[in-house]
Amino acid sequence: PEIFVLPGSNPAVELIKRVGLARKANDVSKFPAYKVQNTEENLIFLSKNNKKGKNKRIWEMLKSGNLSASDSAMLAPLYMAEKTFRVTSSGRTELSNNIFSSDETAGKALLQFTAQLSGGMNFYDNSLPLFGKSIVSPLANVGASYYKYYLTDSLPREGGGKTYEILFRSVNRKNLAFDGRLWVDSASLALTAVEAVLPPQANINFVNNFSVEQRFEPLSEQLWAKRSEQLTLNLTYEIPADSFPEKAHLLLKQKSFFSPLDTEVLPQADFAGAGYSRELIDEKLKALGEDPVFRSAMRIADAALTGYVKIGKIDLGKIQQILRVTGIEGWRWNIPLRTNEDLWKNGCIGGYAGYGFRNREIKYSAYALFRLPKAKQRHIFGVGYTDDYRRTDYNYNDFIFRENPLLTGDEDFSTSILTLSSSPKLNERQEFWLSYTRDWKRNIEGGMYIRSVKQLPNDDYLPFFLHDRQAVNSLQNLSITASLRFSFGEQHYDDHLQRIYIPNRLPVIYLTTEYGHYHFKGGKGDYGKLSAVLKQNLRFASGQWKYMLQADQVWGALPYPLLVFPHGSETPGYHPYRFSLMGYMDYAADRNIQFHNELTFNGILFNSIPLVNRLNLRERCSFKINYGRLGDSHKRLFDYPNYMNPANSPYAEFGIGIANILRVLSIQSIWATSNLFTFENLRWSPRLYLSIDF
Repeated sequence: PEIFVLPGSNPAVELIKRVGLARKANDVSKFPAYKVQNTEENLIFLSKNNKKGKNKRIWEMLKSGNLSASDSAMLAPLYMAEKTFRVTSSGRTELSNNIFSSDETAGKALLQFTAQLSGGMNFYDNSLPLFGKSIVSPLANVGASYYKYYLTDSLPREGGGKTYEILFRSVNRKNLAFDGRLWVDSASLALTAVEAVLPPQANINFVNNFSVEQRFEPLSEQLWAKRSEQLTLNLTYEIPADSFPEKAHLLLKQKSFFSPLDTEVLPQADFAGAGYSRELIDEKLKALGEDPVFRSAMRIADAALTGYVKIGKIDLGKIQQILRVTGIEGWRWNIPLRTNEDLWKNGCIGGYAGYGFRNREIKYSAYALFRLPKAKQRHIFGVGYTDDYRRTDYNYNDFIFRENPLLTGDEDFSTSILTLSSSPKLNERQEFWLSYTRDWKRNIEGGMYIRSVKQLPNDDYLPFFLHDRQAVNSLQNLSITASLRFSFGEQHYDDHLQRIYIPNRLPVIYLTTEYGHYHFKGGKGDYGKLSAVLKQNLRFASGQWKYMLQADQVWGALPYPLLVFPHGSETPGYHPYRFSLMGYMDYAADRNIQFHNELTFNGILFNSIPLVNRLNLRERCSFKINYGRLGDSHKRLFDYPNYMNPANSPYAEFGIGIANILRVLSIQSIWATSNLFTFENLRWSPRLYLSIDF
């Protein structure tokens, strides 16, 4: 007899397709009536062992909750948090938050890790977030390109029906895709459980192990809802401390429980199922917080997060202002200081004094901030005076740029290093300001600023001349600015009176309006400005998209230093929200729009090239455009400098390059044109970008 074997379709693939088609009907978290309470427990350890195999075993034990006594001795608790949320289909509202940490700085830093994991994983989505990266879900529309599926079992379920078990494996171990298995209800095709692990070879930095376990419970014969979730991961990083190994490991475990709002979720006896009581963890946290080497490491981390170094009751910083090199001042050394919360909880006095060795001048700034005590919402009043040189294109209302504590929008140590030369594009200013900022609602902040600014000319780069070439000695303007910031579900923490934001995938919006009066010898006038900025970091199955859209409008005739200037750059570095080949004040406008886009892929090309895929390289491309209008009325006040052009043609930049070189470098090849329609003045230049990213 002859035996014929005929190929057929993979039943697991067909089943996964059916589960994918039923995603919308089964994802109860997106139903309008969905309302649950989410109790979330986070626990982070520092492993004192640098042996890869040993840490892998400790991670496995932490994952299962069966740490041995010897393993426990190798772990130092850094952070624990208990949070409860009210969760609906439209978002989450925090109900309670109890955080315990060995050190305040450690708590702030680790809050950023846990905040990015908070909210869990939804396998019904096409991709799952992990530290800004996107892991392709096994149920994704493109899942067949990333996974192999195997139908391994069909199990009878108590109460009738049966459950299918499907095994899934990543096709390419470098792709951000899981290995694991999921269980599906045969009647509704809804998930009943998921267990998934990210392969250790995956193209992601610092994460050695990551696992997800989810359990669902039936709401009815057709609907299943998530009742518990556990995330466990192992992070590797460098820590400059002699008492810790060269490569220290952070072990994180997050357990979440979901229940109807009228049901109380009782905490487990051992925190996050890690085999530790809350009392023991609290005791270990306090002990580690007293370690002098650990405290020194936390000072370094604090400076990286906030820009300040704590020295008793005084902070040194911002640290990037300590030194700069400019064409006017030469080497300029600053002493920037401020008081911290140990001296005055609700207030701060600060400033700096600096000396330029070329022009032999002392420049300075002083300010004071005060927060209303015992107020439910944040109310901060400020006053300050500055006599200094600023970059000619300095924008007082660039609030979204200065959300990064290490960016000043002015010449500082970082720009001096990146430029590799001394910038001459500065002019002298005397500024007096008053401010009031407050929280209006959870995700709405506002500020009001009154400024009096006197600008002095720079004959080469900011000349003040009337039409008859008569020189103007100074330009004075008085303005009042109101600004609103809108975010959505964003978390933050306050470092004394400074706010640090923890970004998410939802947009941030700024609306700013300014009314002002200017005068100079021979003229005066009033003006108005309106600015709107939208910024967001979106993720998709194979990468992420960063964009920023900004629109500006000016009313009234203005001396050119008060016009709108697109974000230029004069360093060999690359910035996602600046035009790389556009100089400071190269273009000016009274109506302007700029759109910055950057796409980074998770190695969709490099992950498939043998040997190259070991480097964890990623593809990056960018597109930026600026377009505006500049009326003739402004030129009747001051003559324009020779290098400044009206933004009447669509300036554009295109970039393509490689990211994640040695985990810290990116390089892009940038082409720029002064007119997108005709490609006039086409230029090219490579640009470097230094960033530490997952």
